[in-house]
Amino acid sequence: MRVDTGLQIRVLRGNQQGLVVSLSEQAYVLGRAVSHEDVGPGRLYFHDPTVASVQAIMRWDEARGHYLISHETNQSRSWIAGLPLLRGTPRNLKPGGRLKMGKLLLVMERRPEPAKM
Repeated sequence: MRVDTGLQIRVLRGNQQGLVVSLSEQAYVLGRAVSHEDVGPGRLYFHDPTVASVQAIMRWDEARGHYLISHETNQSRSWIAGLPLLRGTPRNLKPGGRLKMGKLLLVMERRPEPAKM
């Protein structure tokens, strides 16, 4: 289901550095892209061999106005603000928060408002 989160995620470090994705789904699977066909609603797949095929799940929390992230693999670690995520223990990812998965580094940002004319 689509929602207006007003948020986006930016790749700060990794093979797709500079990539910005507007977030408009209630939930996302975050992981490693295996092919160019790994696109679609609810999927954020990155071209990075240090990220597991399913690294984490990100769910929108409407009441809090931000996403919750839960780590989903034993293959590679995930961190928020330098603290490791534990499997099955969701943590907040608010605007300004940094998510590290393998060598990939992402930041959650507020989406810029369109310029007014």
